[in-house]
Amino acid sequence: TTEFFCPLYIAHSLFGILHAATKDGMNLHTLPMFIHHFASILSFGVALYTSHFIVYTAYCGLCEITNIPLSIMYLSKTKGGGVAKWMEQKFGVMLSVNGGMLWLTFLIFRVIMFPYILYKLISDFYLVKQTDTRWEQVWTFELWYHPCTITFLWVISMMWFRKIHAGFMKVLTGESTAANAAPEKAE
Repeated sequence: TTEFFCPLYIAHSLFGILHAATKDGMNLHTLPMFIHHFASILSFGVALYTSHFIVYTAYCGLCEITNIPLSIMYLSKTKGGGVAKWMEQKFGVMLSVNGGMLWLTFLIFRVIMFPYILYKLISDFYLVKQTDTRWEQVWTFELWYHPCTITFLWVISMMWFRKIHAGFMKVLTGESTAANAAPEKAE
């Protein structure tokens, strides 16, 4: 249920902030990721507190499915200890398949899904306003913040997808192996 998923997602985002802060530090390169995590925490927290439009925050959380192939890609680029070389030797073509899964999941769960969720959320705003007496309980903050957060998530996802797409095209055209084509960071 969303009541279980939302606190789990908030914990995931808090861990993301702590991990990024300790691993990469705060700088212009990591700022979009910090904003992404903070905006998500606030959005999920407000939805949990008010119980308004909570399903849309849960739908947005589905974008994290992209972390599975993304994590495998980052693991294949591990510097030191021979991890990258070992993964290339052991998994070779499977790393290319993983790159295809990263490309596909980003396309579905970020590039396409966020605009669709935004459209459905705004449609529900209008429907609830016209038909539901609980409209008076909806905060103005919610009416602005949720759409702005979804738009921000879509914009940064598009920036990341551009890098993922470029790397995947290099693999498809034979210009590079999956491990070498992948960007150092997708954020």
